[in-house]
Formats: sequence, C-alpha cells, structure tokens
Amino acid sequence: MTAKTTQQDLKDSDDICPIHFCKKEHYEIKMPFTGEVVAKSYCSKCGDDIDRQSIERQRRIEQDKINTLLENAMLAPRFKDKTFENFEFYGTDEERSLQRVAIEKAMWFVENHNKSTGLLLLGKTGNGKNHIASAIVKKLIEQGKSALMTEALKIVRTIKDSWRKEGSETDAIHCFIEPYLLVIDETGVQYGSETEKMYLTEIVNDRYAWLKPTIICGNLTMPELINVIGERAVERFKEDGRVIVFNWPSYRGRQGRL
Repeated sequence: MTAKTTQQDLKDSDDICPIHFCKKEHYEIKMPFTGEVVAKSYCSKCGDDIDRQSIERQRRIEQDKINTLLENAMLAPRFKDKTFENFEFYGTDEERSLQRVAIEKAMWFVENHNKSTGLLLLGKTGNGKNHIASAIVKKLIEQGKSALMTEALKIVRTIKDSWRKEGSETDAIHCFIEPYLLVIDETGVQYGSETEKMYLTEIVNDRYAWLKPTIICGNLTMPELINVIGERAVERFKEDGRVIVFNWPSYRGRQGRL
C-alpha cells in the first residue's frame, strides 16, 4: 500500500515548488554582462512572480533615469509642471486658433525630433514659449533623451568663465553640444558682441552636424534672430524644423500680472 503523500514530502521534492506545490519547469537563463548560462527550476506561478518583480524593477530603473534626466535638464521650478495638456488657451477665436497651431507644431517635433533640426519659438513675451518648450523637454525625457534648458546669456557667461578657470573654452562649448536636446531661451538678450554671436552660431552648427535638435526661444523677429545666430543657422531650422511665431497678446498682461 502506497503511503499517502504529505505536504512535507512535496516540499522536500526537487520537482515540486515548496511555495505553490506545482511542478517545476527547468529553464536556462543567460546572465546579463557575463553571458553565463545558468540553469534554474521554478513553477509557473513563481515565474509569474519573477516576471512581475522584473517589470517593477525595470520600472524603477526607468523612473530613476527620468528623474536624473529631469534634474540635469535644469527646468526652472515655475515650468516643471508645464505640459501640453495644461496649456491654457485664451483670447479671441483667432488667437486660440494660432495657439492650437503652435501646440500642433510642437507635438509634431516631439514625434519627429530624430529627423528635425529643431524649433524656433519667436515672438512677444508672456504668451507661452517657455510653457511649450518645457512640455517638449519633458516629453523627450520620457523617451529617455537627455535635455538642457538654459539661456543665451548663461551660455556666453559659461564660456567666458572658462577663460579664468581650469578647463578650456572647447570643454565649455561641449557642455552645450552634449545633451540630445538643447533649449536656448532669451536669445538676443546677451551682450551682443560679435564674439558672443559666434559662440551661439558655433553651438547651433555643431549640434546640427551631430544630428542633435535645438530649440531657440526669443523675443525676436526673424531678421533679428538672423543677426544673432547667422542666416545659415536659421535656414537649417527652416530646412527640417518648424518656426512658431507667438504673435498673440501676453497672457500675463491679460491677467493684470507682471
């Protein structure tokens, strides 16, 4: 007479899972980095647990990467929560229509950044350029792309500071070529010497050569921008990028705020 199989017998069996009491399956797993093949045995329920843990671990890794990219992007606290979804349309029907076109062009760039020179966001103050630029930065970071949002004056200052500190001017310029996306805000507010214009032109041209998109924001007309970064650089944005002209009244002015 065969003795009754006990739960302890199942636990002691090499072919039975001691947790779920299911039959184990045998797997060969290739270890990352080393490439070593390791034999593992576990039941289907344990496999589900392992899959869930692996997915959660990967989710945490990806979220940590996004958090690091967001920190390195230098988004100002005022703009960290700006998205396409919370852009507030305002003004007349015509002005709202222009704002929708601006959002559409920005979203086009998010979907086509890998084959675009970038965007020119030009026009009046207080009408959403920084909001849209910040929303783009966050969207690309969600895709795992590095980004940096800075001002033209800070770029010039960083390069000039390299003259007095250890390191070279080339290293300073490289800091603005390295990120996948560079947003240059307040373009045209720098001192405006020919040397300073040359720095901005060099950065834009180098990024173009390395297939890295750039977004330029400024309270400038197109002729004024050409005077700052050069006609060739501007033509490259027209080649496979987009120009968004913010020619509707300031939101801040409508709200009676500074």
